[in-house]
Amino acid sequence: MKRNIIGRGLDQQMRIAFDQAEKEVQDLHQRTKEGIQTARLIGKQIGQKKGNKLNVKKAVLAKY
Repeated sequence: MKRNIIGRGLDQQMRIAFDQAEKEVQDLHQRTKEGIQTARLIGKQIGQKKGNKLNVKKAVLAKY
């Protein structure tokens, strides 16, 4: 009987922890969207310009 009650308590705690984590993820998504939108309004470059190539040391070394 005690084990069943403890199990329910753990299930409830896990659900609460999961819900909190989900809320944090949603908040981060919202903050990221707002930050990108603000940056666009200011006129900042978001991401890499089209046509640019990213040069990585490992790629150069792998070719030779």
